[in-house]
Amino acid sequence: MLKLNRAITIGIPCEIMPHEGRVPILPSSIHQLQLNVRSSGCVLNVVVQKGLGSSLGMTDEDWVRGGARVEEKESVYAMSDVILKIKQPFSEEVPFYHEGQVSACFHHMAANRDVVTALIKKQVRIVPFEYHRPGLHVMSAEAGKCIPVILYRICGNKWIKEHIFFGGARGTVGQYAISACYGRGVPLSHIHACDIATGAFLSPKTRMSYDTFSSKNGRKLYAELRKCRIFILAAASSSDAVRFLKPRHLDNFADGAVIVQISIDEGGNIDEQAFQRVTYWSDPSYEVIRKDKKFTVCNVPNIPGCLAPYNASLALEKANFLYYANIIVSFPDIDSELLYWP
Repeated sequence: MLKLNRAITIGIPCEIMPHEGRVPILPSSIHQLQLNVRSSGCVLNVVVQKGLGSSLGMTDEDWVRGGARVEEKESVYAMSDVILKIKQPFSEEVPFYHEGQVSACFHHMAANRDVVTALIKKQVRIVPFEYHRPGLHVMSAEAGKCIPVILYRICGNKWIKEHIFFGGARGTVGQYAISACYGRGVPLSHIHACDIATGAFLSPKTRMSYDTFSSKNGRKLYAELRKCRIFILAAASSSDAVRFLKPRHLDNFADGAVIVQISIDEGGNIDEQAFQRVTYWSDPSYEVIRKDKKFTVCNVPNIPGCLAPYNASLALEKANFLYYANIIVSFPDIDSELLYWP
């Protein structure tokens, strides 16, 4: 007979970022997660905050039927060994965490360093989803597929006729963004794909073939920048790609250019502070005036309202399900020294 020697409680609080409707796990999957960790000798208790998933049409009764306990926010944090979220903790959430707890979510380590440091000082252990490739992949795919939605919101229909610069074309976001824009009618001749790689590229996910060039090829880069009025920047896959657009490159942007940064959580791709502001789906863009040129800027990860919350939650749950189980059965022996920073 299996000996159940540990009881672990995971808590799922409501997100406080505006329009963030995703949940890390659906009520219908709680029982299966409990069965998975039970095979390792763990009893799993799940406690969720009242109102969790309301944007998905979920009620507190749905969570109770799924096997969770519903509590107020303070109790969720106080009772839990592991706090499971989607978006990073904000400064106003730090006081709710306690010593020895695990914080598991998309922490966005580079952009959220101050809050992560505050949690570490409280001896909270950090499990960043952005370093778990399956979960990161599905959310990157969702972000890429949403690019036409974002461009319609900012530009109306006219964006389809523009030349579009995709920075990070070989990454998941770039592949899906290119495919989504091509599917809406953007010709391949208007797709300018830049990465740290060179040569023609066939995407294994979208089966699209397009030319890409290296960000280190300065002459080619300048020529392509001058052709484009829309810039989709998602090159956060390596230190060579992050912030590959310098102030001198911006001088080649057309007046009225639209800049969409998907890798803003990793510091963005433009090496100027004016392009680092947070944007939300309710107010998705802002203007930057630079040397008499006006740019419209949108920083995607902070506008989760553009994602279909149920589909995104389901995709993330499927990708992360075994990862969640591993976090639970590893508690309290998670190697915190390996989880703080990449």
